[in-house]
Order: sequence, then C-alpha cells, then structure tokens
Amino acid sequence: MSFKKILVAIIIVFVVLFIMIIILNSNKNPEPPETDGEPPQADRKAFWDAIQAEDIAQVSDEWTTPVRVDVNDGNWEDGVYISADGNALYFTYYPGEDLITDFSKGKFKGRGLDVYVSYRESDGQFKTKQKFTEYYLSEDIWSEGGVMIDTDGNIFYDSNRDYVNDRKSDSDVYQNDERLAFNDDRGLGNPHYCKAKDEFWIGEEDKEIFVLKNAAANNFAGEIELVPAPINIQGSPSLQPFLTPDCNTLYFATNRGESTGPTIYKSTRIGDTSWSEPELVVKGKTGVGEPTLTDDGQYLFFLQLFKASDGTTTSDIFYTKRK
Repeated sequence: MSFKKILVAIIIVFVVLFIMIIILNSNKNPEPPETDGEPPQADRKAFWDAIQAEDIAQVSDEWTTPVRVDVNDGNWEDGVYISADGNALYFTYYPGEDLITDFSKGKFKGRGLDVYVSYRESDGQFKTKQKFTEYYLSEDIWSEGGVMIDTDGNIFYDSNRDYVNDRKSDSDVYQNDERLAFNDDRGLGNPHYCKAKDEFWIGEEDKEIFVLKNAAANNFAGEIELVPAPINIQGSPSLQPFLTPDCNTLYFATNRGESTGPTIYKSTRIGDTSWSEPELVVKGKTGVGEPTLTDDGQYLFFLQLFKASDGTTTSDIFYTKRK
C-alpha cells in the first residue's frame, strides 16, 4: 500500500469530535454534493453567517446567550479546551472549510490535524492563534487533539503517531511525550485528568466514557473502567468528558433523548461512583460538544457544528457566561 493511502487511512480513523456522531445520523441529512472544493458562495463568511444566525445554540437558564469567539476564521475548529484561568484557548484546527466533506472525497488539505493556542488579549478577546508545539504536538504527518493541561502543567492529548510502532490506525492517549500504559486497540481520546480524586477520564472512539481510578498514584497504568449509567446508556454515544476541579460535576456530549446530534449535558456525583440523571446544558440544530470550563465555573466554551441545506458543514468555537 502506498504511503498516501496509509496516511489517508490513519487520518480518517483519527477524526476527532463530531465525525462519528454525524456519520451515525447521516441518514437524517442530505449527502454532500459533488463540488470542485470551492465555497458554496463567493462570500463564504456571509454564507455561514446567515446559517449561524438561524442556529443560535440554546442554553440552560444559568447561562447567557452564546458568543462566537473571534479566533474563528471560517475554517474548521475542533477539540476545544480553555485553560484553568481562562487566558489560553487550545483547539484542533483544520485549514479547510468542511472537514467532513473533504475526508469523504479524499480532499484532505495538509498532512494532519494540528493543535493551536490563542491567548486572551487586553480587550478580553481571543483573536490570533499559533501552533502549540509542546511535546511533539502539531507534527506534520500525525494528527493530534484533545489537549488538556492539569494544575501541575502536565499536558494530556491524543495522537495517532503510535502507528509507526504497531501499524494500527487507532488514536492513543499521551501524557507529555509518553504513551500511557492503558492504551489498547480501541481508539482512546479526549482525555481529562481530575486531580482532586485522582481520576483520569477518557472517551473510546466517540462511543463510551471510561475512567482510570488512582491514576497518578499508579503512574497512569491499570485497567480503565466503563462509567456506569446514566452517563453511558445503551444506544446513545457518550463522549468528551470534562470535570469541574472538585471532580463532582461532569460535563459531556451525547445524542440521547430527542436530539439528532451531539448535545451537552451535565451530571453531579452522588457518593463515590454514582451520578445524577444528566441535565441539558447546551443544544443546537446540528450539534454541539467539547464542553470546557474555566476553574471558577464562570465561562463555558464549546464547539458548535453547522450544516447547510446542500450538506456542507463547518464548525466554530463559542462561549457562554454564567449569569
């Protein structure tokens, strides 16, 4: 098999965030049209602005109307994480408008998905971005995403670069530059470490959420455990876990209930291992996900997916402030 074909196979398996959910629901949407790769209109921004204006994400009563982050540039953003102090925004970036359509047509632009960081400016906005290159992140060939940074400065993320060792096109979870011992062939990603209870939360191929208990105490080795219902339920994917600093409130994405795409819910810990029935936090017409909050709980950042009537898609980062 040619290098080009191997590379395409690796990238397709690794696609982060909403891709699996959209595929699961593809029968509810028209197929992407055959195009020459050009935007659906000459003025791409105006085209998507009109669609976004008709799809303002709905939030629960404790949050204000979402605001689109300035760093969005009309291309595809993904894998969102806001730093504890709210001054650095990390995200996966694809320099093309429609990642889903480009993958389906073999028109992937570039040689991997890279992680970028945007720093809050004096006016409080995130306007510019740069590649985040710590610990071999954002390499040209491999795809990285799901960045999370703990209070000790450890960087957790997922990457498909272990393909050079096992020739398997799955994603694995890393701490700094080390592939963690619990990785297997399932395709693990979107890691989140919660120090207060020494728990490491992971998603499996946008299907289910797992947890590794006594994580740091055991050097992030051991068996990961499936999180019980009502977090994981039969027939509805659960993904992208994010916990508050006390580890007692979990935000995650799922398409349960009447939702036709990923929706953000939250659940509260009951005792050591049980969780309350999830409550709706954010929803959109096509889908939302990647919930991430500042440590003070005042700002919730998330990703929203938009889909035009012709089947083309795009995604942008938004935030909402607690009332």
